[in-house]
Amino acid sequence: MRQPIYGLALFIFLILPPVVTLAESIMAIHMHMQMPFFLIAGVLMTPFFQKKFPHFFEKWNGNGIPGILI
Repeated sequence: MRQPIYGLALFIFLILPPVVTLAESIMAIHMHMQMPFFLIAGVLMTPFFQKKFPHFFEKWNGNGIPGILI
């Protein structure tokens, strides 16, 4: 059950002001490093949220909108 913790730690690291300033000041770093790391953090945290809130997205899941929004 360490997977969500790693995802949360990565997410917190990515939203620290010095990391945001550095990553967003150079477009290549922003697009090729920061954005994929946010994706990886979300993938790592997804099983936790699926277990914690199993019926939360069922209302909109018919068209795949939750995946697009998240």
